Amino acid sequence: MTGTKKRRVALDLSPLRVSPRFRILFLGHFVAQMGAQATVIVVAWQVKELTGSPAAVGLIGAVELIPLVFLSLFGGALADAADRRKVLVICDTGQLVVAAGLLLNAHLAEPNLPAVYVLAALIAVFSSLGQPSLWAITPRLVGERYYPAASALESSSYSLAAIIGPTIGGVLIAAGGGAQLAYLFAAVTYVASLASLVMLGPVPPSPGAPQAGLRSIADGFRYLKGKPVLQGTYIVDFIAMVFGMPRALFPFFADEFGGDQYLGLLYAAPALGALLASVLSGWTGHIRRHGLGVIGSAVVWGLAIFAFGISPGIWWAVFFLVLAGAADLVSVIFRRTIWATLISDEYRGRLGGIAWANVRTGPVLGDVEAGVMARLTSVRFSAASGGLACVAGAVIAAVLLPAFTRYRWDPDGRAAEQTGAPAPV
Repeated sequence: MTGTKKRRVALDLSPLRVSPRFRILFLGHFVAQMGAQATVIVVAWQVKELTGSPAAVGLIGAVELIPLVFLSLFGGALADAADRRKVLVICDTGQLVVAAGLLLNAHLAEPNLPAVYVLAALIAVFSSLGQPSLWAITPRLVGERYYPAASALESSSYSLAAIIGPTIGGVLIAAGGGAQLAYLFAAVTYVASLASLVMLGPVPPSPGAPQAGLRSIADGFRYLKGKPVLQGTYIVDFIAMVFGMPRALFPFFADEFGGDQYLGLLYAAPALGALLASVLSGWTGHIRRHGLGVIGSAVVWGLAIFAFGISPGIWWAVFFLVLAGAADLVSVIFRRTIWATLISDEYRGRLGGIAWANVRTGPVLGDVEAGVMARLTSVRFSAASGGLACVAGAVIAAVLLPAFTRYRWDPDGRAAEQTGAPAPV
């Protein structure tokens, strides 16, 4: 393979070289995500151990739903009105306190189930308030030509953390450490993340930024009116996450495939696929049909989840989850490039809040849907039917949103947002 082809395929590290502040943010967020991802699987495992019910595990998503919807929107308005670094410091401090609460509860002779749900809801509170600021910071730190590369790097960071975090959580559970050591691990990662945010320095709001409030949030929704390309990024991803995200079923698939030792592997598999795809993501910087790329990625995701649902054994299940994760990574790169290109800086926080509400409520509703469907039918039928519903929804969205399907990205900033008319290739 020639050097040119390697550069075209391999992960582009340019944003880390050209922006020291992006490098600090990248490393700090990676550490925090390891703890967050470990917490996700340990909370699910703990509820399964306490109840033995798929619906009870799915209920974790239900208690997160209200803060994810409403506080994500407020967090977006806050990101446009305040210093985005300060918002992240407050939210990471809150996550540290929550991790300490989970740790204390896990040390009880009989851990309190309602406390687990309350603390899970608080995790959603702080992530909802902070994530829009995190997304809104990156375009400030890198130039427009680096948007796809920065998106790929952030996705690879998340993917690697989503492999390491669940793996550590699963190992600690299988080794007899239970939830306590995993929650302690999460607390330590938030301390490290806070240190990196102190090093990052101020990220003040844009000149003339509005005050955070209902009027500001409503203005963010008005910004979406008449912009089918932006609308399409939210709609297609929401469809994929609601119908094709059977996370609540993973503890029960692990039992079917042989035991708790496979739990971390199932949670980590989509992230492994995303990591592999990100390492080979250099080609995405040369693709222009980003709308079509998002739709195609959703179709591949749905088919992979269907195949996961009917997998005869653990390694087939892991393979199809890896494939699903790779498809999702491609979608993330294209969606985040569309957002960074088409959204003005003074609206990035609010549109990021809408995006985060969309990204998080979709899987939460998916957890509830998967848990209820599994209770009514079976774990396998719930996963497989959800994958097929995802494919159908993506195809319907492609037909109903022709401007999104036709959209072409122009790295020089001349993308046709309104009509989806072709830009230079």
